[in-house]
Amino acid sequence: MNILDIDKLQALCDELERKNRLLKRISDSYSKALHLMEEQDYEALALELENQNAVFAKLSEPGCSLPVHESELSGIRGKALAYLSRCGSNKRLAAALKKTAENIDLYGRLLRNCKTLCEKLVFHASAKKADAERYISTAKNRRLVNAGYSTQIGPLKGTLVDFKSDR
Repeated sequence: MNILDIDKLQALCDELERKNRLLKRISDSYSKALHLMEEQDYEALALELENQNAVFAKLSEPGCSLPVHESELSGIRGKALAYLSRCGSNKRLAAALKKTAENIDLYGRLLRNCKTLCEKLVFHASAKKADAERYISTAKNRRLVNAGYSTQIGPLKGTLVDFKSDR
């Protein structure tokens, strides 16, 4: 990508701004989902996750991708910052370079934030799942123990059974 082409820089900047807005929504959604999980409001959590899936769908729409590969963004940011001091009197190019560098930086921070929040959400969900399974298991065992003590099977209750093998 030619870093001095203002139209290409503007297209990249516009797409980055769109992705940044969507990533901010995802980040807010992750935070809200974590809060709802802690509050044990699972109905609202399900709705929040459905809304989050809709944002993910918008983020991955075909035809709405960056004009460059994401691995090239850090290089473009570095070039933009390097060329910023050489713009001279071309204020429009300087503004486009500065805005592009800021949007690339924000894009990277938002991606890292979303990754961290996603990992936290998965960790809390697995912990809640383990707690629920432990609770269900304890309740089943308690029910079995209480049912066994309340029914009288006969003279064998509480005695050892002597088993002899035929071998």
